[in-house]
Amino acid sequence: MCNQNKQVYSSEKFENFEKMLFFQKWTKWVLIDSE
Repeated sequence: MCNQNKQVYSSEKFENFEKMLFFQKWTKWVLIDSE
């Protein structure tokens, strides 16, 4: 039970990390595009 919660937590963290990376790439692309 405790182990399962840990897995869910880490996968959520990983998702947030991916979103953050994607957002950073997207912002860079938009900034470059607008210049």
